[in-house]
Amino acid sequence: MSEQTSELDGLRAEIAAARADVHDAIGEGAGAWGEAARVTGDEESWTVEQIASHVVENDYFFANQLAGVLEANELEAPPFDYASADEALAGLHAAAAAAAPLLSGLEADDLGREWMMEMTVTELLGAYAGHFREHAAQVRAILGALAPA
Repeated sequence: MSEQTSELDGLRAEIAAARADVHDAIGEGAGAWGEAARVTGDEESWTVEQIASHVVENDYFFANQLAGVLEANELEAPPFDYASADEALAGLHAAAAAAAPLLSGLEADDLGREWMMEMTVTELLGAYAGHFREHAAQVRAILGALAPA
């Protein structure tokens, strides 16, 4: 296995782990679905509901960036208005399933290619995972802010 192949496998695994982390965080936030809280670093208050919708929407955004790298058809994203955490989690599962062929279609040689905003595919994949991690932490910070003292 080449070093680049190993790196690509690691990036795929990181995206999967980060997606699982935000999945868990959204599930943890089911009881506070529509409650807003401002947390450190946020300019405005967010709800778990808003974060979940944003995360799923951006899962399709990142997947469509991969479609561009692969010169594949873009994914058609569904509406992102979820009435419950269960609906949002189903949306996240659907986005993961839609993105899976694109992630598996990448080859090690793609990693060094420049893509958007002078970002390499490696950096794009890192941002993909990082976006999930950022919002998992944000959901948990909101839940902490909403917890009774």
